[in-house]
Amino acid sequence: MSDQVFVKEAAKKVTTELDLPENWINDGVKGYISAKQNEPGAITLFRSYPSEDNSVLRVFVPSKEYLLAMKCLAMRDLKDSEDINDINNLISDLKFTNSKEVINLVSKFYPDNLILPKVKFGIEEIIEKSNLESQLEQNKPDIAHSETIKRKFRR
Repeated sequence: MSDQVFVKEAAKKVTTELDLPENWINDGVKGYISAKQNEPGAITLFRSYPSEDNSVLRVFVPSKEYLLAMKCLAMRDLKDSEDINDINNLISDLKFTNSKEVINLVSKFYPDNLILPKVKFGIEEIIEKSNLESQLEQNKPDIAHSETIKRKFRR
């Protein structure tokens, strides 16, 4: 059995076992693998296939930090809401509050020459929008309080 056939069969098995969508695996990610992925904590072994004792395929999952760095570097378009939602969720989970923190994280995994200005501007725009939405949410008037005030003025 060729490596390609084995990987496809292993991917089908993982798809069935984890009830994943058919298109869950994407070999396009290989362009974003960091030379620093082997540093402690960057990736974790998820499972070996076909078994732990006889592994031909080992599936690793990236840490949230590494995943955020990859997502930022791969950022295609600020209109791609799925990518932006993923980036926002990771930023929130990691408790980052400004673009400098995120850009520093990306720099931890990738050399500066790979972090294009569009990536930096994209990160800044995502953070600015997120901070603005948070401020609006915090400053949103209390609806119950507003209704009480309206009733008082109707009298």
